[in-house]
Amino acid sequence: MGGRTLAVGSDVFSRYYSYHKLLDPYLHEGRYLYVVTANCAFRRSVLEEVGGFDEDVREPGGEDPGLCFKILERGYVLNYRPEAVVQHHYRPGLADFIRTLFRYGKGCRMQTDRYVSSLNRPPGDSSAEMHFGNLPVP
Repeated sequence: MGGRTLAVGSDVFSRYYSYHKLLDPYLHEGRYLYVVTANCAFRRSVLEEVGGFDEDVREPGGEDPGLCFKILERGYVLNYRPEAVVQHHYRPGLADFIRTLFRYGKGCRMQTDRYVSSLNRPPGDSSAEMHFGNLPVP
């Protein structure tokens, strides 16, 4: 279960994160593909079953989608509660903003490449190519 994550600050970078909902659960074709651990809850048994976070992710960015992709692969469903809101502190500088977006992109791409082809394939489907958003997945 995940909720909204809003910026505490009012600087341009904090407003950008909130406006674009960068830390909100991601809805794709009627189902949530990930929630953000800044504002979510999982059953401990599910985290143990999937082995927790992907330890190949060495810096912040991509670890939340990767964890959620593993949970979805096991047949669980992620839900969203809009009334569950947390306030998040973002670093306000341009260099930090660029580093954050780079890490998020790099980490999310790594996790997408690792897990998404199995998530997009309907049960029993053996097609060679499926798509997640605008990223082709072999």
